[in-house]
Amino acid sequence: MTRKAIPAKVQVSVAIRQANSHMACPLCMVPISSHDARILEHMVPHAWTEDDGIDNLRWVHKSCADLKTNGNKATTAGGDL
Repeated sequence: MTRKAIPAKVQVSVAIRQANSHMACPLCMVPISSHDARILEHMVPHAWTEDDGIDNLRWVHKSCADLKTNGNKATTAGGDL
């Protein structure tokens, strides 16, 4: 199943909302720097709600998203634990 892309307007809106927290990753609470690999993550898994709204999306470190999605033994297969 191919998911539709998150519109740029929504991506920017999420970044603006997070700016008040100094762009800290909500999964590890470490600030996200411009050098970090980052990804837009659904806080409540998309498969559960299909919610692509700004209330359910946050910018997180890619490594944190991989752990959230696949657990400690991260692979490319799997889903949110």
